[in-house]
Amino acid sequence: MYKEHPAFEKPSDEDIKIWRYIDFTKFVSLLDKKALFFARADRLSDSFEGSYSKANVKLRPIMYKDIPEDSFNEMQRQLTSFSKDIRRFTIMNCWHINDYESAAMWNLYLKTDEGVAIQSTFKRLTESF
Repeated sequence: MYKEHPAFEKPSDEDIKIWRYIDFTKFVSLLDKKALFFARADRLSDSFEGSYSKANVKLRPIMYKDIPEDSFNEMQRQLTSFSKDIRRFTIMNCWHINDYESAAMWNLYLKTDEGVAIQSTFKRLTESF
């Protein structure tokens, strides 16, 4: 069952087109298992996937200006450690919002010419849960 979460901003139009680009073997697995595969963030090739943004790190001193320096430094150390650890417990299934297929997404998600683009809507995806 899909539940909204405050960390995720859903699109204003729930009928917006979404795309998933996968290789053929993953597509066959999806059909066979009738289930989406969620990859662990720490197993993806992008080592920054699931990490804090530069803006987040840069704005921390402003956001936490009332915290004593030694406490702030300890918080920074813990957040750095946490961001590395949390990637092991973060799972992802990536979709792309666009009206049309994207050549950039084909190139990003497929290593060969043997792939499938699945087109759905945000509403249909969330209802599938």
